[in-house]
Amino acid sequence: MLKRNGIEAALAPRYLGREAREAEIRKQAVDWARRWNTNSLVILRRGTIGYDTVKDFTKIRAKVLYVLCRTDRLFPPSIAPSGHA
Repeated sequence: MLKRNGIEAALAPRYLGREAREAEIRKQAVDWARRWNTNSLVILRRGTIGYDTVKDFTKIRAKVLYVLCRTDRLFPPSIAPSGHA
């Protein structure tokens, strides 16, 4: 999951070698897994499948900053409406 969300690109400036990057990714994955309850992950996953915020935009009455990140492989800037990327 960390790789799918762009951790390799985020770590590249600090860990120049591939092996060093892989070791740090493994370390972070183990630390992350220890902090999360498995049932919580299942519920979070269910919540993200097919979730589309666009249909609810008209209901929002507060100012919103919707940020897309170039290292996020699931929600890259290319999904932004034309002219907004």
